[in-house]
Amino acid sequence: MFAYIQPDGTWWINNTGFLTGPQGVISIDTCSTERRTRAYRVAIAAITPAPVRAVVNTHHHGDHTFGNALFPAAAIIGHERTPHPDRRVWIHVRCESVVIRRDALA
Repeated sequence: MFAYIQPDGTWWINNTGFLTGPQGVISIDTCSTERRTRAYRVAIAAITPAPVRAVVNTHHHGDHTFGNALFPAAAIIGHERTPHPDRRVWIHVRCESVVIRRDALA
C-alpha cells in the first residue's frame, strides 16, 4: 500500500493511494486536475510497471474523481454519482491559480 501525498499550497488538493498486487494496481481515488493525475500516474509507474486495473472512489467529489478519465482501462468502483471515465469535465480547469482572499471567507 502506498500513499500519494500532494504538496500543499494550492486549491483542491486531495490525497490518494494505491495498492499493488500480482495482477495489477488498485487506485484509491484520483486527482482533481489532469496535471495532478498525470503526476500521480508517474508516481505509480515509479513503483510498479503493472497496469491500474481498478479505481475505487471514496466519494463522488471532483477532487477525488475528476482524474478517473486518465484511467480508461480501469474498472471504476464507487457510488452511482461517480463520474464515468469518459466524462472529462476537468480538462480545461486550472485550479492552481485560484486565490482565496481571507477577507472573503465567512
